[in-house]
Order: sequence, then structure tokens, then C-alpha cells
Amino acid sequence: HLVGWVVATDDLGVISRRLGLDVSRGARTTPDGTRLNWQLAGVARALTTGALPIFIEWGGSADLHPGTAKAGHRLVPRGIAWIEVAGNEQALRAWLGDFDFELRFVDGAPGLSAVAIGTEAHEIVLR
Repeated sequence: HLVGWVVATDDLGVISRRLGLDVSRGARTTPDGTRLNWQLAGVARALTTGALPIFIEWGGSADLHPGTAKAGHRLVPRGIAWIEVAGNEQALRAWLGDFDFELRFVDGAPGLSAVAIGTEAHEIVLR
């Protein structure tokens, strides 16, 4: 099942101060020797139910982001079409602040219910 989700930001400092979150840093070296680094906030709280996202700020140039890799799939992904979450809508909106993606709410135990990946042909829904 889906465990959780992550929202990218360009200003993790503002979010971590607003929510009183600790920031942790991570890095790894890819097989080609490229160094990727990032900062995370909200990990422990977000993983308690999966309803709240973890926040990430990537370091370095955007073309180094792992999501830009061409995997050779027959359908070209266009990005996340929408996210479906069960839980307290008001609390999630307060946690997120301003966001620019489609967020759907459903009844049920708090957690991430579904994610739709948009492609040039249709949406692929993960539940």
C-alpha cells in the first residue's frame, strides 16, 4: 500500500519555521559519480499516518533531480495529476500552506489513498 508522499519546495526554511520542524540533510552519489543532496522536514510526523506530506528541498541544479531521469517507459509521464488523502482536511491544508496541485479528500482512516500520474495518453492511478 502507499506509505506517504513528499512535496518539493524551494524554501524549506520558511516551512520548517512556520511548522516548528527540524530539518535533516541527506546525500548520495549516483553510479555515474554525480552527488545528489537534499533537505527534509516533517518526516516523523508525516509518517505517523501518511496523510501529511514530508517536505523536501533539492540541492544543486534541477536537471540532477532523480525525477527527470528518462526510464524508457512506453508512456511518457507528465507529472502528478492529483493526490487523494483521507484525514482532517483543515489540518492538512494548514500543514501544506499554499500549494499548486489537485488534492482530493475522501472518508476513511487518515492516510494517502491514491496518486494519479499523468501521461500523454491517460492517468495511471496507484492505490
